[in-house]
Amino acid sequence: MMKSFENKVCVVTGGAAGIGLATAKLFAAQGGNVIIACRSDARDLARKLDGHYVRTDVSVEADVERLFTEIADQFGRVDVLVNNAGIMATAEIEELAADEFDRHLAVNVRGVLLGTKYGSRLMSGGGAIVNSASVAGQIGLSGYASYSTSKAAIISLTQVAAIEYGARGIRVNCVCPSSVETPMLAAQENGDLEREISRLASPLGFTIQPEHVADVIAFLASPAAAAITGQAINVDAGMTAGYSDPLLEAVAATLVS
Repeated sequence: MMKSFENKVCVVTGGAAGIGLATAKLFAAQGGNVIIACRSDARDLARKLDGHYVRTDVSVEADVERLFTEIADQFGRVDVLVNNAGIMATAEIEELAADEFDRHLAVNVRGVLLGTKYGSRLMSGGGAIVNSASVAGQIGLSGYASYSTSKAAIISLTQVAAIEYGARGIRVNCVCPSSVETPMLAAQENGDLEREISRLASPLGFTIQPEHVADVIAFLASPAAAAITGQAINVDAGMTAGYSDPLLEAVAATLVS
């Protein structure tokens, strides 16, 4: 069976859980040399995937530079980079602390910037970068000022990077999932409510799983997407297409009750 990422050097930030974990597993199953970069200890996971782990805080430039220096020393190149590491916390604007807002920009946006800056230097023969954004970067959600702003910035940064790196054969895209069944969602105070609203609002009627997003990331990183760059691909079971029938029915039921 042909393996799409056979002998490819695939870097996944935030690869220890959720979307990053599903993506790392998929790359490994498809023959990739996987490097997991995150703050939490993922040495055991990396060993199970026959991959490598480098402790990295993506918001710290020295950490990111060191990550790619180690990769350069061991592999000499990067073929695929998934800038996935991110954080999420909710607060309405009136209650939002400036340092919390700055923290979202530092991890979610600066992490993508630094990963792209240093990772692309090892893509001398071309490559693919896929960033994790969100539908929250496309539509407004109460309480999500920090998170939504950071994800909107990732979409814009993806477009700029696609233009700047296109001549070098480096494609840059991002995925925009709706609510995904991850530890991050489970840890949210309103996680159960968000999960149900997302399911109800989606025409396909289910909550996105990490593997759904990983499949799209792998497609965008593969030769099958050779003509795709600068795009933000929604992975949302159709939620952003419009109002689903179950959602309209639920609203109508409240109006007549």
